[in-house]
Amino acid sequence: LDLTEFYGVVDWPRIRGNLSILLEAFGNATDDELLFNAGTNIFIQRIRLYRQTEFGKVVVEIKSVKRHIEREFVRLILGERLSVGWYWLYIEFNTRICQSELEGTHCFPGPLLSSDPKESSSPLPSRQLATGFSTKFEPNFARTFFPGWDDPSIRSTFNLSVQHFSDTNILFNTSPLPNKQNVSTNNLIKLTRFETTPPMPLYLFAIATGPFKPIQVVTTKTNLSLNIWSNNQDLLTAHFVANFSPIMFDKLQEDFNVKYPLSKLDIFITPKYPVGGMENWGLIILHSDNVRISNSDSTLPINDDFIDSSKEEKIKEQKNIQRQNLIEIDKLAERYKIEKLITHELIHQWFGNLVSIWNWEELWLSEGFTSYFVFDFLNAHNHPQLTEHEYYLKLIELINQQSTDGRSSLIKLITNSKQLDRLFDSIQLYTKGAVVVKMLKDLVGPESVDRRSLWTAFPTNADHGADTIRLKDVMETWLINKGIPEVEVKRNYEDKSIKLEQQQADKNRHLIYLDDDKMGRMRLNKRFKSYSFGSVKSKNGQILRQFWLINETIRFVDIGLNKDHYLSKEHELGVLLVGLDALHSFLELFSASEVFGSLIVHLLPVILQLDKQLVIAANEGTDPEVAALWLLNPLRLAKLYQLRCSANLGTCAEHKQIPSKEEKT
Repeated sequence: LDLTEFYGVVDWPRIRGNLSILLEAFGNATDDELLFNAGTNIFIQRIRLYRQTEFGKVVVEIKSVKRHIEREFVRLILGERLSVGWYWLYIEFNTRICQSELEGTHCFPGPLLSSDPKESSSPLPSRQLATGFSTKFEPNFARTFFPGWDDPSIRSTFNLSVQHFSDTNILFNTSPLPNKQNVSTNNLIKLTRFETTPPMPLYLFAIATGPFKPIQVVTTKTNLSLNIWSNNQDLLTAHFVANFSPIMFDKLQEDFNVKYPLSKLDIFITPKYPVGGMENWGLIILHSDNVRISNSDSTLPINDDFIDSSKEEKIKEQKNIQRQNLIEIDKLAERYKIEKLITHELIHQWFGNLVSIWNWEELWLSEGFTSYFVFDFLNAHNHPQLTEHEYYLKLIELINQQSTDGRSSLIKLITNSKQLDRLFDSIQLYTKGAVVVKMLKDLVGPESVDRRSLWTAFPTNADHGADTIRLKDVMETWLINKGIPEVEVKRNYEDKSIKLEQQQADKNRHLIYLDDDKMGRMRLNKRFKSYSFGSVKSKNGQILRQFWLINETIRFVDIGLNKDHYLSKEHELGVLLVGLDALHSFLELFSASEVFGSLIVHLLPVILQLDKQLVIAANEGTDPEVAALWLLNPLRLAKLYQLRCSANLGTCAEHKQIPSKEEKT
């Protein structure tokens, strides 16, 4: 791809380019026509097709060119059928970029210019100079930049050369070739050629440019060149990214044990982008709003009612300490969100780029594995409490969504490109995908999660219970079925029988309203459990039963059961969850020591499990990481504050709850 005119981008920016595509034709796989994608904003000036022979190139007649505007592809009607061998397709094109806020190329503006530069008082409207842009081609927006095959199943290597102003930096997936950079005689225009990319789908192709300067760092263990590009306003953010990214990159490569295949990694922080970040191979692009670091020491306002100049100096000192604690909590929440985004895009360099999906219906593989490893790495190395708490909050959101009429399957059938947007559901795709990956890891063991092929490399059978079931048969149901399963457990204490019944979760089926003077009317979400119970090990002499539930009801009798309340033990495949808003009333039934001292809360007729880390224990005080969750999800975490008060902790009565920034706005 030669971009021959990449400058003078004023008003409606344009690029001009020459595209040379080397194709291989297979027997009986082609006809007398050739199709490729091209957006409506691309003007094709010239097309030529040659067959490569041992004696040179032979012209192949193109009888007609047809544009299919609605479906965004071009059809070439050829004068002959393609035979087995190699072909060259040459396309000269002219593209108007930055035509949409959501698709393709995204320009960020420079200074306002008068329409007539000779007369600043011109009555004509002003125009704005585009000083830079970046690309976001996922899922199928590369066709708005240049012609090609915009499908994840088609992977190509790319060689890029760009003519541009000599004082402008051009970033690409790969590094520039220093020995092939040429400056024209007038010292204004430079030609930059880049290294060949690895085979990759078109949506990972990326270009970025702007008046930015890099912060250059080198990873400690891998000696990789990692450059952070930003404008002057985001230098503080760039330094934070430069400090965090190399450390996490080394951890990822060491743990995955697969070498990053490129010679560099650029992170481009842009003031305008349709999403928080994009994992382009070798060129990660981040929206500055999603990674901006506050440079103020007063990020969380303190209610002035708390401070009275007439009070003792000791009280003022306590308020100052409180202020500093809240500032630290605010910074922790802010940096945690940034670290999650950076880690997500770094993991994609392996999951999604090095190993990419075959079609968009399998997008959960890329996002599910990536989302799981984000929590896994940050839990192990940075924020164990934050990641653990947020994981449960995400599970609650997922269960709420998948227990209503809005439930959907993880794999969706895509019949046309306009349906691709519905794939990118933050709860359905990222959270459920991560949960399924965790289930896979728990079923087969962590040592088997690093294989190449998901089903063929995993063990044939899932080892759980007396019956052996193929792993594929187990997991496919979680991918193609809508919603999540719900298991109802009933025990008859007279005949010592237990009945397990599985059905699709529907929280509207289990609405229980509790009248409480303090909390008012509340809706209880019945607990949910995966279809597998038990553990392969027995602890403390306890008898554990394990079996598979496959759309059926099981009833069994166990004379070893006593008459105590039925206890449901957490299993690797899932947890029992209940809406946090209902726990307040339940806690009144137990003493604080019983609630916080046990992982199991047993209650009839509903079995609940309360993770001891989901609430603030009485003897721990307020941990900064736990408190930071108020800022990540203030509405849900306010319930944790209520739980703290319900346990009669003295600190609740002494201090008012400090609202987060989001709540105040």
